[in-house]
Amino acid sequence: MFDGLTPTEGIMAFDGPAFVRHVAERLIHEFAFSQGAGTPSLIGIAKEHPARVQLERLMPGGVGVGSGIVVDSYGGVSRQQDIVVYEKLSPIFAHNDAADATYFPVEGVIAAGEVKSTFGKKELQDAVAKSASVKVLRRRAIATDEGLGSPTVPFRNYGSTTCFSGTPEQQFDQSRRSLDQVYSFVLCQRFEATPQTTIRNLADETRQAGAHLMPNIVTSLADGSIYPFNSKSGSITRAMTEGDGAIFSDDPIGGFAQLVKMLRLYAVSGRTVERQHYERYFRSPGEEGPSLPISARVLF
Repeated sequence: MFDGLTPTEGIMAFDGPAFVRHVAERLIHEFAFSQGAGTPSLIGIAKEHPARVQLERLMPGGVGVGSGIVVDSYGGVSRQQDIVVYEKLSPIFAHNDAADATYFPVEGVIAAGEVKSTFGKKELQDAVAKSASVKVLRRRAIATDEGLGSPTVPFRNYGSTTCFSGTPEQQFDQSRRSLDQVYSFVLCQRFEATPQTTIRNLADETRQAGAHLMPNIVTSLADGSIYPFNSKSGSITRAMTEGDGAIFSDDPIGGFAQLVKMLRLYAVSGRTVERQHYERYFRSPGEEGPSLPISARVLF
């Protein structure tokens, strides 16, 4: 008799973590298979596509995964991003559906990532430059007075149409709060050098670029992952700015699972600004409200 607890006879109980591990293993094979695509450019495209497909399937509802360029309403433009994770409330500006000519407003971008075959010093510098080009973009953050004592910047979670105004300590602040920032990451097939050399190179880049512009995680499907780390608490953190160093773990499957976990965390708990700020992307530069030329007039 079915009691609501026993799996149907002949069907194994579903194991979610095992499924994510299988996705990682599948990506390992798909990355290897992409080597037959021909040119380096085609190989890159062959790797990016399955990564986007698999990640979108593991994201919460209302979240899309594409590729393109991230922009802000002040004229800022990022470099081309292999993976863009975004809320589906956001408008997408695509020229003939071409990924290279698709633009995402930063207010709706949850995460941006790079897909690499090998990950050496050159690829690290490229990934840092691309991460920085997104993280410097400014979301339209306007303080309003809701009678709480002082004006604060309202916030909302991705996918929500409801905004909240809290105390000055709770307000939206992408310069200080990691969950108010775009999460950036690198997903690669393997490290070009040893993990020890790779993590030292990452430390050098962090000192030069600044922790606030660095990728949040670097995941290799062959070698393992590099995580931001806080030596005082003895734990990994969400962003380089929350720690004082980085650690390497040689568990590649666990590293992919952690990447998925963090992307889902940002999709659910990450914060952005009021949805009305999307309207700025539909106005001419300097235009603050609807304005139409009057070509003819009649009164009734």
